[in-house]
Amino acid sequence: MNNKISIKTLNEYPQYAPILAYWSHIQWYGERKIDFSVNVSSYIQRSQNESPPITLIAFYDSIPAGMVSVTMKDLWSRADLYPWLASLFVYPKFRGLGISKQLVNSAILKAKSFGFSKIYLFIGNNSEFDLLSYYSKLGWHYLDDCVDNDGNESKIMFTSTHHQTD
Repeated sequence: MNNKISIKTLNEYPQYAPILAYWSHIQWYGERKIDFSVNVSSYIQRSQNESPPITLIAFYDSIPAGMVSVTMKDLWSRADLYPWLASLFVYPKFRGLGISKQLVNSAILKAKSFGFSKIYLFIGNNSEFDLLSYYSKLGWHYLDDCVDNDGNESKIMFTSTHHQTD
């Protein structure tokens, strides 16, 4: 493990909410015509939460390098499943350092701390990464095909909160 990397909750560092909102906006919401202020408000709200939805920040030294959230609602068509690992993002400059894996493991542990035995995610449309393979290598399992919140075909995966990768 890289000792320059630390994972903290957004409520410990609320001043970073606008940065995380920006990352979220450029990665997932910019093309959906959702106003940036909506993302900022969402992350400011999360900075006050001690239970889901909660966001974790990866720091490289003292620089925000990535984020992940644990939410109760992520895939509208499957409200019966929760909690969700959502919004995994590592700033491009910091990719390849194992930060995403640490964020995923931290989200799993956070879900476990809230008393959940499983955590879910859905694979968004992403031409940059093979997310199904990535999460499978981390020990996640395919659960079902689904339609995401934008009407695109997707896949649901899950893992036990007792499972973290090395």
